[in-house]
Amino acid sequence: MISIEIKYNSKDTFELMQFITKKLYKINSILVRVVQTSFTLL
Repeated sequence: MISIEIKYNSKDTFELMQFITKKLYKINSILVRVVQTSFTLL
């Protein structure tokens, strides 16, 4: 699906990649907090 979008417009793809990266970063930071909290409780 992403490969099809790359053919249409590289700018849109770049924005999509930035969006995905930001989402992943948020999820990652939340996961890190959860892991740290669980280790502290143990």
